[in-house]
Amino acid sequence: MKEAGIEGLYPLRFQRFEHNYLSMQAVIDGLGIGIAELPTLSHDLNKKRLQAPFQVQVTGSQYAALAAPDVDKSLSLTLSLEWLEQEALK
Repeated sequence: MKEAGIEGLYPLRFQRFEHNYLSMQAVIDGLGIGIAELPTLSHDLNKKRLQAPFQVQVTGSQYAALAAPDVDKSLSLTLSLEWLEQEALK
């Protein structure tokens, strides 16, 4: 975030998962946001367990930013997602 010019945002906690299915389940459970390959997300997107906050899809890449549908849309989340979207458009 610092490289994107966004200062003063610090995660309450940081978690890293060894497999994208574990991180997807953490997002579904409301633990944060994540990115993943679109083909692996279609079932959870269709069942409304996940939502893609952006309508943009990056050409040449199959990733999307995701959040649980009822996640608190805090300033830090909004700024993080806006930064990801700007990076994806580069």
